[in-house]
Amino acid sequence: MERAIDTDVRVVGAGIVGLAHAREARRRGLEVVVLERGERAVGASVRNFGHGFISAMADGPALECALQARERWIELGRRAGFEVLESGTVIVARHPDEVEVMAQATRDPRRAARLVEPEVARLAAIPTEVVAGIGMTTALGLAPRVIDEMLAGAASDGLSAAPAVAFGGARPRHEEARADYES
Repeated sequence: MERAIDTDVRVVGAGIVGLAHAREARRRGLEVVVLERGERAVGASVRNFGHGFISAMADGPALECALQARERWIELGRRAGFEVLESGTVIVARHPDEVEVMAQATRDPRRAARLVEPEVARLAAIPTEVVAGIGMTTALGLAPRVIDEMLAGAASDGLSAAPAVAFGGARPRHEEARADYES
């Protein structure tokens, strides 16, 4: 059965990336419909996502976008009730040229990065020689398998008529998450 969908924005896929875009569009006052082929998201976002590595972005627009996205994930987690771990991360260097790249990253305070001694970097249990490492406190940890329905509820924030999320033609499953989000 085909039917027309009259909306400002259509998002295909109710995974963490699709729902984040839907939420941003709703934040901007747009009417949004999210389409998902199954009863719930089970694609790549749910299988692969969970680590927001902000400090690795290139200078310029990519880094600015990543820093802004980091703040939005933290705010959305607070509002929708899912945990966003401000966990940071440690990256190891196995060669001196890698240490120089890491040193460059530490010069930008927005990256919240510092070089760490080889002894600290070795705690990462890398099976090869480690010469140094970099600690970056801006990294985030998310649990996408837990938050998909909570995020669906948050994405639909402000809708009064049609649901924002339609899962495979089935009745939207975000209503319980939305009720939790609104309370």
